[in-house]
Amino acid sequence: MAEDMTVGGVARRRRPLRKPPPEIEQAPPRAAFFRRRRFLFAALIVVAAVGALIYMGVRGSSMYYMTVAEVKAQADTVYGDKIRLGATVADGSIESSADGVTRFVVTDGANTLPVSYGGSLPDTFEDGADVVLQGKMTPSGTFEASSLLAKCPSKYEPSAEGGTASSAGREGD
Repeated sequence: MAEDMTVGGVARRRRPLRKPPPEIEQAPPRAAFFRRRRFLFAALIVVAAVGALIYMGVRGSSMYYMTVAEVKAQADTVYGDKIRLGATVADGSIESSADGVTRFVVTDGANTLPVSYGGSLPDTFEDGADVVLQGKMTPSGTFEASSLLAKCPSKYEPSAEGGTASSAGREGD
């Protein structure tokens, strides 16, 4: 029961403590654990989604470079599939037509494969250049390239005028 208490000579009855309403009630001590668990679960879902997007992007853009010999050996299985081909342009095989299509032959030293390409040619594209082609094999046995990359030479060759870039500014020294 309520206790009587005297304050300043006046007897007052102490009210019993009431239970707070349910919306103000304190959460049990484990609630923080559950909030943290929910946050970790949401973070895990975000990380998994980002990982899946990265995986799909890399899988779609990465392709194995096949050689001319591999393409010829697997001609039936690669027909119609988008493939990447690494080879060398055969000497004297480049022919440009009026309709903008360039036809040439690529080789790996032992095997050759005819190629047709309708895009713009890079400056380094010439006889004997190493090229990377992306495209599809046609039923006629021609590789129809949709993309052509000419590799740059791996060694530096000085210009015919002589001198190098590093010695150009040192004549007055």
